[in-house]
Amino acid sequence: MGGRELGVMVEDFESTAAEVIARHHGRVVKTVGDGVLFTAGSALDAIEIGLQLPLVWAADDRPPLRVGAAYGPVLTRLGDVYSPVVNLASRLTSLARPGTMLVDRDLADWVREHPAYRVRPLRRVSVRGYDHLQPWLVRRRQTGDDTGAAPDGYDEDSFDDES
Repeated sequence: MGGRELGVMVEDFESTAAEVIARHHGRVVKTVGDGVLFTAGSALDAIEIGLQLPLVWAADDRPPLRVGAAYGPVLTRLGDVYSPVVNLASRLTSLARPGTMLVDRDLADWVREHPAYRVRPLRRVSVRGYDHLQPWLVRRRQTGDDTGAAPDGYDEDSFDDES
C-alpha cells in the first residue's frame, strides 16, 4: 500500500473509531498509528464499543481489528490516561485474534450476567508484565446461543476450565 492509500486508511480508521466511541459515551484519548486508546462511561459502553468497532470497520480492503479492554481507575492528566489498566488493555489487544475482543477479569465480571453477551475464559498466558494473565473472550449472544461454534477462530480447547 502506498503512502497516500495508507494515509486515507488511517484517516478513515480514526473517524470510524471516533464515531463508534462517541456513540457509546466513550472518549478517544489518542490514536497511535493503527490503534486507538479510549475510555468509556461504563463497562457496558466499553463492551459495545469493543464489539461494534471491528464490525463497523470490517471490509475486504481493510485489516481486521483486534480489541482488548480492561476495567479500573485511571489517572487523567493533560488529556492522557495513566494506570496499570491501560497496560493490561494493551496486552489483551495483542493477544486477541482479528475481529475479536478480549477483556480482563474485572470487565468480564461486569458483563457476565448481562443477557446480551457471552463471556468465556481462555487459557492463561504469560506476557510482559503478567505471568498468568487470564483473558476473557466477549461475544454478543445470539438467539438460541447455548454453547455454539466459535466463528472467531477460538475453539473449545482455547477455553480454560475455570469460570
